[in-house]
Amino acid sequence: MFKYDGTSPNFNRLYAEVVASNRNDFVPEEGIVDAMNDLNDPRRPFYFTEVSGGGYVGGTVGLTNGYGANSHIATNLLTPNKTGVLFDAAEVNFYLAEAAARGYSGRRKYCSSIL
Repeated sequence: MFKYDGTSPNFNRLYAEVVASNRNDFVPEEGIVDAMNDLNDPRRPFYFTEVSGGGYVGGTVGLTNGYGANSHIATNLLTPNKTGVLFDAAEVNFYLAEAAARGYSGRRKYCSSIL
């Protein structure tokens, strides 16, 4: 766990990229949103906002996505001193090996979001 102090330039990187930069074009990717929707995952409101009318909608990677038509990053994740989780290369490679051992590959639905 990495503790940010909440002051520029030492605030949480997500806060820096979304709030401090005044960007209004970050939307979650549809693969992870769809996977969580399929599972009726109770963590969705902690990660995403609901679109008007209800529900969670992710954008398509590589395409222009309408900001108002998609979910956004939940506000609880956008605080300047939000503790961050850091993974080193060894840990990431361990998770990739675990996924491969369990039969996940880039061709399976949702795999790119899980990995």
